[in-house]
Amino acid sequence: MQDQVQGALRRGLKYLAEKQLSSGEFVTLVAKDADIIQDAVYDGSPFTTSHILSSLLEFSAPESAEMIAKGVKFLTESELEGGIWRFWNKEHPGHENTPPDVDATACIRHILRLTTHKNAADPYEGILFGNRNQKGLFYTWIVKRWRHIFSPSSKGALRIVHSSPERLKSFFTIGQVTAEDIDVVVNANALLYLGDRSSTKRAAAWIRHVIETGQEETSDRFYQSKIALYYAVMRCTSAGVKSMAELRPLVLKNLRPLRAADGSYGGNCQDTALAANVLCFWEPDAPETFETLQHLLLTQREDGSWPAHAFYYGGWKRVRAWGSPELTTGFCLEALGRYYQETK
Repeated sequence: MQDQVQGALRRGLKYLAEKQLSSGEFVTLVAKDADIIQDAVYDGSPFTTSHILSSLLEFSAPESAEMIAKGVKFLTESELEGGIWRFWNKEHPGHENTPPDVDATACIRHILRLTTHKNAADPYEGILFGNRNQKGLFYTWIVKRWRHIFSPSSKGALRIVHSSPERLKSFFTIGQVTAEDIDVVVNANALLYLGDRSSTKRAAAWIRHVIETGQEETSDRFYQSKIALYYAVMRCTSAGVKSMAELRPLVLKNLRPLRAADGSYGGNCQDTALAANVLCFWEPDAPETFETLQHLLLTQREDGSWPAHAFYYGGWKRVRAWGSPELTTGFCLEALGRYYQETK
């Protein structure tokens, strides 16, 4: 199987290198269906690029170096004052109407810490810690909160947030979201960036409670997926977040019934790839892991890619879905790369 995996990695990396835009961005598509086909159009966002870079950084491949460097440059150029990010690119017509968010900010800052900001003090943590509710959980959208008065570093970020109060009001009026949104995958991604500390204990406890009580799909209006949460928990563990590592037995137990007879998950390549990453990280030698990887090998397309599927939605009604072949391919390569490094 080693030769098969090596070949799949080579083809997949070639596909991503060819598809990466000159700016360093990887394409995001928005569509009306979960398979990202119906009325699918480009919808530029640094968030997709951050996830693909995260996947590439998880395994060592010489072909990844240039893609990572270009992608990091794109993320850095997308940064706003105060070390925060909005979901959409600066060139996107909706950029100025959208508040920054914890999900994009945490995921991108995690990538920068792994690449250009190694061992550097981070002056921007306060904006996220100020963006919590009374239970210690992180709000999704970064808006002005009373806790920000304890964080001087938040001032620049809050100038961005409130540069146009009318636009901000309009965003929460016409959308499917509110300024008080609390979502479990977003909290897991905040932990990925901030790690275990006294100020993240309650968020970690809530994530455990959600998984223990089977509330994964009802605790996140954007991902609405058990497997997306389990992948986020695994990423935290890989980054050294011990509170998430303790969830290993529970995650593996909950993941098992979601597996189809052919080794796939969720009926699509993306959920299968996310599950494969969890299995490769926590059960690399299990027969189920091998069968799931075999399924990924069989579903790779001739151009080296895997088909797109929604990674997240615009709200509970799923009117809009975001994903791309590049994003799915990144997750698939991450799983195959984990296996290849473990077994070579």
